[in-house]
Amino acid sequence: NEGHKEAVRGIAFAPSDLKFVTASDDTYLQVWDLPTFRPEKMLKGHGGDVKCVDWHPTKGLIASGSKDSLVKLWDPRIGDGDKMEIATLYGHKNTVTDLSWNRNGHWLLTSSRDQLAKVFDLRKIDGSVHGTSDVVVGHAGVVGDSASAGAAASKSRPPARPNTSTRGTELSSQAELGSYRGHPREVVSVAWHPACEEHFVTGGFDGSLNHWLVTLPNPVWEARNAHDAAIWSMQFSPLGHLLATGSNDYATKFWARSRPGSTWKNKDNDLTGGAEIPAGRGMSGPMAKKP
Repeated sequence: NEGHKEAVRGIAFAPSDLKFVTASDDTYLQVWDLPTFRPEKMLKGHGGDVKCVDWHPTKGLIASGSKDSLVKLWDPRIGDGDKMEIATLYGHKNTVTDLSWNRNGHWLLTSSRDQLAKVFDLRKIDGSVHGTSDVVVGHAGVVGDSASAGAAASKSRPPARPNTSTRGTELSSQAELGSYRGHPREVVSVAWHPACEEHFVTGGFDGSLNHWLVTLPNPVWEARNAHDAAIWSMQFSPLGHLLATGSNDYATKFWARSRPGSTWKNKDNDLTGGAEIPAGRGMSGPMAKKP
């Protein structure tokens, strides 16, 4: 095995800290052994640049998004190449720009150049098609980054049926929990709140920043001019009281929760929105952009 031949676009660690995976414009993903820094397996199946990747928080399950508009799920414990692909999500109509697992292990958040963010509930996947139910839905499988983990998984998983589709399991719209449109341009970054399970944020190519709840179709808060250019990255602090955003305008901005009960606003008063996040679900108070 060799490394990538083109730009690396994403990286994610396995929950055991013994493996990591990289995504590249060469259309491949590469699983690496961390102690030796040697490539172990190459994941093949995308038909375009792989723009993003994330490793499941507790399982041997990798999600990737590509310029081919597809989101793919991989089990790095089995085989090599395209044999590790276990499912494909066809929800987007353009390049998948970012994705992130929710800490609950069931929800996968994705964004795309089609101006949509989507949340998929993997419990709705019919894993029996390829014997993948223990990987995608259940909790019987172990994190797959060692030989013993792979052996245990193979014993708990029924034999896979022959693949009669193009690759993996073709998923219907029933796996889609929600579709969210609120940016006037492409959605290029996403992040889950670490304490509020339903709360996530999206960053737009135009510099807009939106806050959402999974159960609501419209943004609960919007910062239309959060940045002057695309928001390429965003991350909540571990406790969730700070949100950091990085942009093509060369700026990193910090958004902080103000005192509970007041309205959400920043120093420019350009936050708009409706519903309040219910108390007890994490980010229930307002946020204000620090100067």
